[in-house]
Amino acid sequence: MNEYDILRFEISHRYHAELELKVYSLHARHIAALSQGDWEIACELERTRDRVHQKLLEQRNRSVSIVDWLELDSYLRKSKKTYPDCYEDIGVKVETDSEF
Repeated sequence: MNEYDILRFEISHRYHAELELKVYSLHARHIAALSQGDWEIACELERTRDRVHQKLLEQRNRSVSIVDWLELDSYLRKSKKTYPDCYEDIGVKVETDSEF
């Protein structure tokens, strides 16, 4: 496990902690409102819960993306390559059928 894996683990841990703190409490209130037949409050709680969850997912994905770029940057510096260099070596072989 390298430092980037540790950062990814921390991002995941933070996401799940905030999910538990923010989204699960909204979900419990949403279920309570449904069981009491208060549809208007239940709908508002559901929309709020979904917005909060979406924001947490976006933050997590952005953080993971930053860590991925940091890891790639570190690799490129160590190997003395540039960003285009690491993709120029990828060869794509396409076979075609001659019976068109």
